[in-house]
Amino acid sequence: MTQFFWATCFFFLLRGLRSRRPADWALEGLAAGLSEYFYYGTRLLPFILLVFLLFVLAVHWQQARQHLSNFLLLAGSYFIGFGPLLFHFIRNPNLYFGRGASLLIWPPHIPTSFSDIQTACRTIWPVFYENLLAISNHPSQDIIFYAALLLPAEAALLVLGVALLLWHWRHPAAFLMLSSGLGVLLVGGTFVAYPNSVPPLVNHWTPAFPAFYVALAVPVCAWTTAAQSEFEPRLRWIFPITVAIGLVVLGWCNLNFYFHGYNADPESLKSKAYRSAQRN
Repeated sequence: MTQFFWATCFFFLLRGLRSRRPADWALEGLAAGLSEYFYYGTRLLPFILLVFLLFVLAVHWQQARQHLSNFLLLAGSYFIGFGPLLFHFIRNPNLYFGRGASLLIWPPHIPTSFSDIQTACRTIWPVFYENLLAISNHPSQDIIFYAALLLPAEAALLVLGVALLLWHWRHPAAFLMLSSGLGVLLVGGTFVAYPNSVPPLVNHWTPAFPAFYVALAVPVCAWTTAAQSEFEPRLRWIFPITVAIGLVVLGWCNLNFYFHGYNADPESLKSKAYRSAQRN
């Protein structure tokens, strides 16, 4: 549900920047507000939207001035969608961020000393390192999914797609995908962990799946469009067909893995508590 509402929100956000239609901004805010009713990770969405709006104001100020009223419409429609649940959180303020704050591996604050910086690095870097390896190498330890997120060839596509998004970071769509994907991977995937759990926890990455899919698609689209302009007309069909064959092979590899090679094996879990719970 979170991925659906986030993707819907991002779709109307980017379309609203192009069309300037108030309806797009209203639907975007409504989708964002409704996402609050589902997975806890959606608590990060307001911050992602705020960072994105600040980016638009700083980097694309000339165009952003035309959308100031739409920014207010976005905020209003967000609270309309979030409204009934928001009243519950106002009466119980600890419920909104309380669960996540209680599971942080390191309390976020500005380091005030060199030893504080060392402590933060020693705590955060091993978890982030495991997360990077879980993209295609290390199996997830979340007792929900027992494998790495992607096959090696797909992980290579992901890295290339992220590099292309970073290269075009000034484009609003590229910045939005980077901020949402990296934000979830850093906050939900790195800072938040259950007691007795061992990273990586791929189930914490689920709000970022739309950003992962976009990053995977970017190099494929780039190769296809490049072929249309760089090859002779009689040869342009060769490259899209080659890319299509590669995608079919990746699809077959995924089906073969999930229906033949995948195994939900409790013995692959590093946490003794999780391993014992799954055996039972």
